[in-house]
Amino acid sequence: MPLVQDVAHKVYMEINVKTIDSDRPGLSQLIADIEAGLVNKVICHSAERISRNPVELGKFMHLANQKNVPLVFAE
Repeated sequence: MPLVQDVAHKVYMEINVKTIDSDRPGLSQLIADIEAGLVNKVICHSAERISRNPVELGKFMHLANQKNVPLVFAE
């Protein structure tokens, strides 16, 4: 894993993936890692990068809140 100021981080990327939430391997892995307690913060360009579907975005935000994972959006 790359290091920034001695803090390990992981980048979840999706290239050429359709925007259907159920078919997003990067997002699925991020969710699994949050559920497993492996994530302590999510930094993302905008909430739309997580999901454009308000219900799915709400589920993601609820999970992050339950696991005490802060969400930081640059936009």
